[in-house]
Formats: sequence, C-alpha cells, structure tokens
Amino acid sequence: MYDDVKEATATELGYDPQEKLIRSLLRQPKSFQFFQAVTLLMQYHPDRSGPGESTAYNRELIHFRSWPSLVRSATDIRSLEGRLDSLGRPSYELEVSFMGLYGLSSPTPTYFWEYINQHSDSALRDFLDVFNNRAIALFYRAWKRHRWQLGYRGGIDDANTRRVFCLAGLGTERQPTKPDLTNDSLGDEKSCLVEHPALGGVGRWTRLLAYAGFLGQYTRPPVCLKTMLWDFFDGPDPLKEEFVDIEENIFQWAYLADRDQTRLGAANSRTGVNQHFVAGTRVPDRMGAFRIHLGPLDLKRFREFLPQGKLFDRLVTLARQGSPFGTEFDVSLQLKPEEVPPWRLGQEGAALGWCTWSGDQPRDEPATVLLRPKFVAEHPGS
Repeated sequence: MYDDVKEATATELGYDPQEKLIRSLLRQPKSFQFFQAVTLLMQYHPDRSGPGESTAYNRELIHFRSWPSLVRSATDIRSLEGRLDSLGRPSYELEVSFMGLYGLSSPTPTYFWEYINQHSDSALRDFLDVFNNRAIALFYRAWKRHRWQLGYRGGIDDANTRRVFCLAGLGTERQPTKPDLTNDSLGDEKSCLVEHPALGGVGRWTRLLAYAGFLGQYTRPPVCLKTMLWDFFDGPDPLKEEFVDIEENIFQWAYLADRDQTRLGAANSRTGVNQHFVAGTRVPDRMGAFRIHLGPLDLKRFREFLPQGKLFDRLVTLARQGSPFGTEFDVSLQLKPEEVPPWRLGQEGAALGWCTWSGDQPRDEPATVLLRPKFVAEHPGS
C-alpha cells in the first residue's frame, strides 16, 4: 500500500547525494539501527523540526509508534512508512520495538496490548502513541545531546559548538566573544565563512574549533601556534613551499613603569646592591617575546604579509589569540633571493624599509624584513 508513497517521498525533493541511502532505508528499515535511521532522515531534511523540537505534532518530520507485540524483536525498527502531510511535505512514521506503553517492554498491564490487538478500533493505540512519540523523541535527543558531531550545523549556532568555544576562552555560552576574527581579518573564502547575528558579522570561526583544546590552555606550545598559522593561511592560495617557524625567547628590552624604577628617597624603592637594583628605565628580557618566521616567500605573497597587505592583520590577530597573555612578538618575513626587486624612484608599491633594496646584483641569501606589530599599531602612518 505504501510502496508508491515511499518512492514518491524519497524523490519529492529531487536528486540528493543521500537519495540512494534514503531509498534503501525506506525499502529495508529493519537493516538499520534506530539512531542511525533517525539521524539519516534528519540530515536528508535539514529544514524540518527534529524529534521533540516542535510544539506542534503535525510539524515534526518523524512520528514514533510502538510495536504491538509480545514477541522479542531482533531489530530496533519494525517498519518505516513514508507519506506526505497536509502541506505536501514528506513525513515518516517509525515503528520501534524497544519501548512504549504497550507491547513487550510496556510497564502497563497486558490487557492494553490485548485490547489493541483484538479490536479494529485504533483509538486507544493512537492515544497511547501520543505519549510514545514524546518518550521516544526524548530518548533520541538524550542520545544525541552528548554526540557533538550530530548537532553540528556548519556554524556556531548549536549549543555544543558554543560550549566548545567557551572552553577555548572565546566567550560565554549565550554569546561568543568576537576576537577580531571577522570580515577582512580572516579572509573572505566562502567555504569558511559563518554568519551569525550574535557575532555581528561573518567570520572563519569554524577553523578555531580544532584548536579549542590548545586555546583553552594556560600555556601555549609553539608547535600548536605554528600549526594554527599554517592551517589558516593554507587556503585558496596555499603556502606550498613556504614554511612557518616559531623562535622562542628572543632578546628584547622590557621598559619599567615609573613605580618600578629605582629612585632615591622614594618609598618601597630597593636601592641596595643585590636587591633588584636597576640603573635606568629598562631591563634585558628573554622570557616575554617570540618571533614568527615566514618564508622564503615569493614577492606577491611577501607583499600580502606587509602591514598594508591583506594578510598582516590576520597574522597578528591569530598570533595574539594563540600566544600567552602579555607576550610580545615580531614577524620576520623572508623574500626569495630571485624575487628581490631592484628599487627605482616612482615604482609602485615601493615601501621604504619594507620592500626596497638598493642595488640590482643577484643575491645568494633571502632578504629579511623584521616587523613589530606593536610599533605598527602605535604608528599606523609609518
């Protein structure tokens, strides 16, 4: 009776990569497990309400019923019937054997089952199925709740994904924080964009999910930052021969605040020898800075990583997000020797100190430019 309806339901929405699998599910539902079958149907109809997610019974995609038998079943599913609802949309009726208010696993008296099987009137069964449908739907939702991959919808609009971002320190469960990883700061590759009103824009947030464990740590291993930088810049124009490296503990001068400087006659000022006496306003430091090495790069890619290029802000944003709080960093860009251009007056894109070199003799070593993001931020016009 339902063969034609099954065929029509599977093809109602047109061709889909999952169509063959859905056809197989409709023809042989007993060969599928309960959770597998429900998940496949929900993935095939992503615009429909899932089990127990709608307040209206007729809006749900799948309606559950119990199997009215006292025989122990070898499968979770006894039958799956496809049909069209009053709005012409596909819907399914799934009969299960493992729980319900009548049948083998029922907590109710046996005469409920006897009445359902001995009378052609289905009123009692339909009434009990209202509760069966809700109980089985909650059973599926409880199973799905702790399986994040099933609730992931390609963005951050599901609860489990928001919780993963919370573990990474990127916001609260209700509204993730936006660490400047939106719009131009992380590129415009359409395959990586996620739009969400709570974020106020579009950003490549999903790539950060893989690094939630790394970002949630107090310590940030350099190898993790290196991997994250490689991943984010390995897009439509990937770093094929280029490399990313992290140099730790580089030398820098740490400038002292006025209250920390040694002063004669000042309260709490340590002026004795071997008592943290410091002459001057700065001290040498090798614990508060690291350096990111990129290259050797070709000239086109090299210009993109300069402060006026489209990749500089992305690099700085990711480096700050993936580095310990309070640390500074430099960016060392290396240009391939054969890509070093001779400098000429009036040449387009000739930024003094960044991509200008005197002379036109062949080079044996890559040309290196050292960028300090903190200085660039303080002097944007330089």
